[in-house]
Amino acid sequence: MWRTGFLCLFTLVLGADLLVAQDEKKPKAGPKAGDFMPGSFECFNVNGAAKGRSRCLVSAFALYPAVIVFTKEPAAGKDGSLNELLQKLDELAEEYEYRAFSVGVVFLSPDARDAANSAEALVEKVKKTIDRAEIKKFVEQDKEITKRIEALPEDERDQARKAAELAELGKRLTKLAEAPIQEAVKRKELHERLATRAKKYKHLILASYPLEGPAKYKLDAKADLTLFFYERMKIRANYTVSPDGLQTKDVEEMVKRIREDLPLRKKAK
Repeated sequence: MWRTGFLCLFTLVLGADLLVAQDEKKPKAGPKAGDFMPGSFECFNVNGAAKGRSRCLVSAFALYPAVIVFTKEPAAGKDGSLNELLQKLDELAEEYEYRAFSVGVVFLSPDARDAANSAEALVEKVKKTIDRAEIKKFVEQDKEITKRIEALPEDERDQARKAAELAELGKRLTKLAEAPIQEAVKRKELHERLATRAKKYKHLILASYPLEGPAKYKLDAKADLTLFFYERMKIRANYTVSPDGLQTKDVEEMVKRIREDLPLRKKAK
């Protein structure tokens, strides 16, 4: 009898451990239902009133009911469920326009950069690069350059060393300049892709933000998508989709939950 009881207890404990382990694998965003939105954040708007510039969607949507979706760009041909969700949210925004219901979709991408931070980082890199003492030391330690300079007449060596230092400085600056140019090209391509996607929708605002997302939102890096539904800055629902990807059942659950809260006021006649 005691063995049966022990086995039952062991099974319950093991089951609880497995549930906890599975729950730990699920991605979670910081703020939960009942919390207030963590605050504003600037993201690049590819359409809408702030098209082509940075603007905070949370501030733009004010105290009205709204949805903010943080999502990664799906791989080519793998965006069916995301398209389904965005289409349904666009339809909800049309249906509940009388409630000023708004939807913002923020695409998190490594190709989206904070221009101010990138500029500051570049300046710091240039400051280090133009350290002439470091460049001089590098040239002096280069055996091939030293050998060629020593082969010159004595009165030409000093000038040759300076020329070698300038050449090395030029190489480093050129290499530094390539990075922001490549970033700018990728950022432009990202915005073009999002602008094409935005044409499908009447009400959705699409934007971009660096991959990690706004720090104060504490988004889980493992999540493919996180959705916040809120009103008067208070979160009413929070959905975080696992790396397995967004499924139709997830879309249905999200839309159903949002629809339950939206018709709180009667439509004006």
